[in-house]
Amino acid sequence: MDKTLNTLSQLEKVDKVISEYQRELDELPKELKTVEDEYNSVKESYDAIKSSLEELNNLKKEKDEMLAEKKEFIKKSESKLYLIKTYKEFNAAQKEISDAKKEVKQIEDDLLELIEQIEKKEEEFKKIEGKFNEISEKYNELKEKVALKEQEIKEKIEEENKVRQQFVKDLDGEILAKYNLIRSRRNGIAIVEINSNTCSGCFMNLPPQLIIEIRKKNKIIQCPSCQRILIWNEDN
Repeated sequence: MDKTLNTLSQLEKVDKVISEYQRELDELPKELKTVEDEYNSVKESYDAIKSSLEELNNLKKEKDEMLAEKKEFIKKSESKLYLIKTYKEFNAAQKEISDAKKEVKQIEDDLLELIEQIEKKEEEFKKIEGKFNEISEKYNELKEKVALKEQEIKEKIEEENKVRQQFVKDLDGEILAKYNLIRSRRNGIAIVEINSNTCSGCFMNLPPQLIIEIRKKNKIIQCPSCQRILIWNEDN
């Protein structure tokens, strides 16, 4: 039984290492999420401003085309005025030209307003683009760092699990099941030493007779209070 208790003790040391690696592994996504949230927030603003700028530029392009068409219409219409035979037709043509010129004036006014909006939006985009590039670089670097760290930790856990299996194969199935159950119920601590006749897991004072039985190491003895497996430290 002394060998079994020693194996259990060694097994728990390995399990504690594995648990610590697992906690570290679980923390990695939290570290990444903080930067990821910032990245997503900046990207949302970046995309919105970029889309708005594209819409303004597309609208300006449409206005430029409309302006060119109207000017071409006026040019052709004015060149044909001398060919008109009747006064009525001449007046109608003049009115069309006049209306077209009014439209040209309105389009030019719209274009000036659009140009101002585009310039302001370009300034906004320039600022958010710099911020977006900065957070993108930070986020991508951290993702790579986290991925490498994750792989490193997983490899360490794999190595520790190989060591764990060496201890597990030497244990009776019922004893191993009891050990695993206690660990699951007692925050990962199934084996505790006696500290000045006290359970170091729950600090309950143990009866002298129980201490004697523990020191014999003839059987597995559990704390009457916390049910953890008790072992004797020869330094006591």
